[in-house]
Amino acid sequence: MKLSSSIQATLSNRPAKGGASALVVILILSLRGPIVAAQDVQLIQEMQDLLQQMEAAKDKDICPFMPRMRALVRRLMIAAPEMYQATKEQFDEFERVSAEPCSSSPSEKPMVTPSVAPVRRDAPAEPDAQEKPPSLGTADVRRTTQQTRSLADEELSALRKVLRYAPPRTSLRIGAPARTVLQDDADRVLAAITVQWIKSERPLMRTTRPGTPPAYGVTVGYFRIKLENFSDCLFDAKATLVIPGSLINAEAVNLIVWDGWVALRQPDRGQTTTFEVSGPIGDYQELVLAPQRGTESLSQCRTPQR
Repeated sequence: MKLSSSIQATLSNRPAKGGASALVVILILSLRGPIVAAQDVQLIQEMQDLLQQMEAAKDKDICPFMPRMRALVRRLMIAAPEMYQATKEQFDEFERVSAEPCSSSPSEKPMVTPSVAPVRRDAPAEPDAQEKPPSLGTADVRRTTQQTRSLADEELSALRKVLRYAPPRTSLRIGAPARTVLQDDADRVLAAITVQWIKSERPLMRTTRPGTPPAYGVTVGYFRIKLENFSDCLFDAKATLVIPGSLINAEAVNLIVWDGWVALRQPDRGQTTTFEVSGPIGDYQELVLAPQRGTESLSQCRTPQR
């Protein structure tokens, strides 16, 4: 796009306010200070080179250079705040006169150069916007039909750190199922534990003397457990059934009993298992499903091959 006469004057060697030449002069003068960091010299050199390319551009079309200029301004603001403040007025004017001819390009956004307080000289410079790699987050280990690869050790470690059950605890009553799901930091559901309390019974104990009142044993709970593995990992579902209101967090079903129930029934990758179990739980009307060790629940994970 051709620039207006005012912008052409800005980029020419004529003394126009806010021109590229004025920027170059101010940046060069800034280098004559008593202390100049090596990264500042490199940054200013990059900016001078870019300004020279803009001056030499065909038909003075600077629009293609503006994203790079804005990235350099952000770096200057962080790495050399004194120099940034010295050239801020020229940058603002430079942006103002270039805004109209570049406004037809949807990718062009105005260059905002806010006033900032001085920061430490040794603060790390922000990488260029065009060079900064996107944040990929943790690996997606949901079951897929695509080609997959095994997670590297560091990828699996990062995934495990963010795994969590939601909700972390849920009420369990006779008849109604309680469900909790395993999620990663992107809220992707990777597995689930569902427990349905079918019934409770107190078994009758045999008596040896006729006429004596019947004796009953400890109340036994009967449960239907459903384990769902939506991931491309091995899933180790662990949970306890906690007695609500217990000051010591007492468990009606501890982890040893739970492991005995599910150890041979853990679902394979992308699979679901449903089974019924029973065990002594005591005389309670309500329990709490409390999943355990969520960060250790997945292993040998795979993710789509990119």
